Amino acid sequence: MDAGRIGIRAFSACLLAVVVHETLLLPWLLRVMDDRYAALGLVRVSEALTLAFLGVRLEGRLSLGFPPGALANGMARGMLWSALFGLGAGLAGALLWLCGFSPLNMLGKGALSLHGRDLVFFLAAGCIAAPVAEEIFFRGVVFAYFRAWGLFPALALSTALFAGAHWLTDGVPVTQTIGGFFFALCYEREKNLAAPIVFHAAGNAAIYALVLTGAYWR
Repeated sequence: MDAGRIGIRAFSACLLAVVVHETLLLPWLLRVMDDRYAALGLVRVSEALTLAFLGVRLEGRLSLGFPPGALANGMARGMLWSALFGLGAGLAGALLWLCGFSPLNMLGKGALSLHGRDLVFFLAAGCIAAPVAEEIFFRGVVFAYFRAWGLFPALALSTALFAGAHWLTDGVPVTQTIGGFFFALCYEREKNLAAPIVFHAAGNAAIYALVLTGAYWR
């Protein structure tokens, strides 16, 4: 699969695979396992592997947005996007704070009640497994399929689906809407899925670090 383009067969098969994972496999694992974040991490790993397999079977090669031999460059570009976005977000957060609004109120607080093994599973799922699986699907599949309609439809639809998926569990998805838009822009610019994966992972790690640090100093 070339970055930015996939066919209808691959799109449909990948969409079906994600639906099966989310509606059948995840609920079953949540019933049989005692840690929801370990279950979630396993599902995200399975989703990523399944989508990669479908890329090989239906598009003929493993690319799915990863140009051959460009992994290191994509990761480096993702770190650059993370740094620039982090600088902008920090300035915006400082402005909000000066206006009397705490930016931490916009961030998820799922990590606050977790300790020990539970926190480790939460961070592993949120900073590794979820960014990989979600970027492969929402950018490598959804954005790539709708890119044939034009840049703005692909941006709007992939961001809306990404935010909507988080709305079901995280409430109003402000940060996910902003993040999804910039992850898609990153993929459009770099044509390398490693870049938004690193960008996404670094963003999640920064959010969790801010939430946990803010809670510690309260």
